[in-house]
Amino acid sequence: MHPRIILAVASLAVFSGCGHSAMRTVVVAPSASVALLQGPGNYVYVGQQVTTTGVVRRAHAQHGPPHFVLSDGAGHAIALLPASMVAKNGGRRVRVSGTFDVQFEFGPQLTIQQVHVL
Repeated sequence: MHPRIILAVASLAVFSGCGHSAMRTVVVAPSASVALLQGPGNYVYVGQQVTTTGVVRRAHAQHGPPHFVLSDGAGHAIALLPASMVAKNGGRRVRVSGTFDVQFEFGPQLTIQQVHVL
């Protein structure tokens, strides 16, 4: 599916709930989910409940506790917090649900609420 079509569908999903509830769920197409969340238009997802899929990878850090990212295999990744919720799933393909945010130190990140191994 063309990335612009995916972005349009995701945008409609974001704005379709306007006026109904402060908390909306945005379901992003699995084939482009991590790329969309890392992309330039990701601000529309900040504070939203997001479900996305990818492979859990341990991020390389010289200092501090281990941390993990969700990777789409095409060079796109988002940080997963807390690390304890995905540490046992390193290298596995998962569906993750949580609250999306963008932080200076991590970039795009997902505060996990649920993890399902696929």
